[in-house]
Amino acid sequence: MHNPDVTRFCPAVAAGALLVVLAYANHWNNPFHFDDDHTIVHNASIRELTNLPRLLTDATAASIYPTHAVYRPLTYVTLAVDYAIAGGLEPAVFHFSTFLGFLGLLASLLVLTRRVLDAAVRDPANRWYALFGTTLFGVHPVAADTVNYIIQRAELWAAAGVVASMAIFAARPDWRRYGLFLIPAVLAVLAKTTAAIFPFLVFAYQAIVEREPRIARWPTMGAALVAAALVMGLCSVMTFSTGTFDPGAPPFAQYVWTQPWVALRYLRSFPLPVDLSIDPGWAPLASPLEGRALAGYLGVLLLVISSIVLARRRETAAVAFGLGWFMVALLPASIYPLAEVTNDHRMFLPHMGLAMATAGGLQWMAQRDRRPRRSIGLVVALVVLTVASIGTWQRNKVWSSDEAVWRDASAKNPANGRARMNYGVALMQRGDLVQALRELEQAAVHSPRYHFLEVNLGIVKAALGRPAEAEAHFERSLALAPHSPVGYFHYGRWLRAQGRDAEAIARFQQALAIDADDLRARHELLSALAHPP
Repeated sequence: MHNPDVTRFCPAVAAGALLVVLAYANHWNNPFHFDDDHTIVHNASIRELTNLPRLLTDATAASIYPTHAVYRPLTYVTLAVDYAIAGGLEPAVFHFSTFLGFLGLLASLLVLTRRVLDAAVRDPANRWYALFGTTLFGVHPVAADTVNYIIQRAELWAAAGVVASMAIFAARPDWRRYGLFLIPAVLAVLAKTTAAIFPFLVFAYQAIVEREPRIARWPTMGAALVAAALVMGLCSVMTFSTGTFDPGAPPFAQYVWTQPWVALRYLRSFPLPVDLSIDPGWAPLASPLEGRALAGYLGVLLLVISSIVLARRRETAAVAFGLGWFMVALLPASIYPLAEVTNDHRMFLPHMGLAMATAGGLQWMAQRDRRPRRSIGLVVALVVLTVASIGTWQRNKVWSSDEAVWRDASAKNPANGRARMNYGVALMQRGDLVQALRELEQAAVHSPRYHFLEVNLGIVKAALGRPAEAEAHFERSLALAPHSPVGYFHYGRWLRAQGRDAEAIARFQQALAIDADDLRARHELLSALAHPP
């Protein structure tokens, strides 16, 4: 029988997908940035498909920096395939495969959101609320900071696997006995281990949405826990067996007491994404009793209480589940200390929960309002989606060059020494050496023991004809980070330029002794040996 609502809905889905495509129409040629350099641009391991066995078995293939040796085989296999298809480092090819994954994720999110809404209150209008929430996430500027950042496809693939598993779990309960819902989530952990949070999302779905008795939750919860633990264990063994992985994190307690304040930033960024940055540069809070820490505790407590209260009523269960998803998805980066206390790509999976909560809120308001206001609702929805799409378009423009993305990061946090350093490097590449030196010197005020900064100070002072100062900076970079290949490589290049080839060769050899995959050091060493003075 012909259903006019379905007939209208299918074109609406196509229109939502088109809006997402249009919002990202200016991102295809955005270049590699920041962590892309050591994981993709200068990483020899992704340049030949013959390296696939190594990518599947060796965490050191992830980066030219030994401290960044992390086991994410699915992510790096996709990078190697993209490199082979492109025949080199063509950003558009890498963006294309990432974006296909993003569209697949949105399809799964639409299915999941619809199921969550139907479990709360069955209503034909649920498909429209689900479509709005999904499209809002698709064009949200926060998502743009993951979609544009090529190496953060790890975050995207992990999220896609989790959402696909949850969609299968929700849509096909009859498949649960076979464990088929576990497959995408297990693969997702091989993209990034944050996906191992999946069992707790399953638990939240059964408890809040399906309202299963506690004893009925354990079979599926247990299967998910076992699967997640096994693959998480594999990834951990492969990563830590290198003996070189070091997240460079602050002390555990300090990191953890900072996270509630960070969670409030993530929550606020859904309605007001005003301070997005490639590198927010937040420092850990100095005390667990300072005002921001206390505000964080209170905010998270209110969020938990709100979720519990809303979960008690079936008509608000979708909102409760969305808030629960947000909090659960934040846990991996909140309890495992990382070098930065906050990063925008960490919002990617949690914000899907807020998108579901938004759809649930619309459903709840519609149920309470006895007078349909579809025209007003449609206008408001179109305005919100248009504003979000414009925000994403603008974020894409920020990611269009190193200079733009680091100028943006420096402006939003002038005390971020790393952001100012990278802005200085971008200025140096443009040829503005005087302004570059000013930025680097300002960066040194905020990050006085940063070995990458010493390297770049050496480079810019060499370019300005101040060789003695340049060499002092190179030497200091080695003293600060004797196990990083970067200082040895750039010191070697400078030594070659000074005609001190024997010393340069020794530096290149030291760089390669630390990381044999450093293509730049390998090429410079071969050149120095082939063209002796």
